[in-house]
Amino acid sequence: MKFLKLLAIGLWLTIGLYGIFYNITYIDEAKYLIKGWLITTGQVGYYSTPEFFYQHMPGGLLWFGLGQKLFGPNLFIARVQSWLLGILILGFSVKLTRTIRPQAEKWILPIMALAPVATLYYSSAVPQALAALTLVLAFYYMFRNNYFFSTVWFTLTFIVRENFLFTLALYFIYLLVNKHKIWLKQALLSAAIIGLFFLPGWPEILNVLKNFPGVSWFLPVSPAEKNILGLNIQQPSHSLALYFQAIKEFGEIYLSFILIFISALLQKKYRNKKFIFLILVAALNFLAHTWSAFNLTPRAIVPY
Repeated sequence: MKFLKLLAIGLWLTIGLYGIFYNITYIDEAKYLIKGWLITTGQVGYYSTPEFFYQHMPGGLLWFGLGQKLFGPNLFIARVQSWLLGILILGFSVKLTRTIRPQAEKWILPIMALAPVATLYYSSAVPQALAALTLVLAFYYMFRNNYFFSTVWFTLTFIVRENFLFTLALYFIYLLVNKHKIWLKQALLSAAIIGLFFLPGWPEILNVLKNFPGVSWFLPVSPAEKNILGLNIQQPSHSLALYFQAIKEFGEIYLSFILIFISALLQKKYRNKKFIFLILVAALNFLAHTWSAFNLTPRAIVPY
């Protein structure tokens, strides 16, 4: 088993290093680097510059902008930032597993090593690694009954990626049902953190929320934006070959998730409310993000 752990760690690090140098550069990387650089160097005001499209929450832009401000505009630096976060994801995933059920710790590294394609995204200049780390930290502190830091990290997950708004909502539903005495205090903490990013740009930052299907019914959206947003809810037709290509490339990710879900269901001796909440959040995001990805293209699963 020790050999499997070492092999899993070596595979994780090797694929990550490979990704730093050989990942294909694509438009999303350029977007985060350019916008992050412009924002953190003061050349562009994230909230005040007209036509500066708020496609995503500012967390990822600020993270990569900080690296560029310190070391200069460089794709290599941005990818190293993600790779280092990927190492933290690996470490805190083990710590989280140990906290939940010490006996399962020996399996977590081999299971995570089954998803090398996901590891490649942890060495790209996109915020996937940052979002994953904040989510893992949120659950880690939750299982250690430190709800202050749990709330901080769940909120920052949303600040990094708007997709996790529903995860944050589920978290507060959990607190309301099971920890109602601390619910209001944690809600105020979360609101204060969100306010740091929302209030300076109110109401322009609401553009981010327009990415969700149906939001354009309630918020002012230009005809051009409505046309683009409408594409997200159409059902495009894809060739069968494209689905096989998606299975071939990303099948191991689904295999690792399925193994984790099966092992979770078998833990009959450990079915506490926190564990059930973790599985609920994982299942919700797994299904929702897959559905969203397939509405775009079957090969968009991993970034979502």
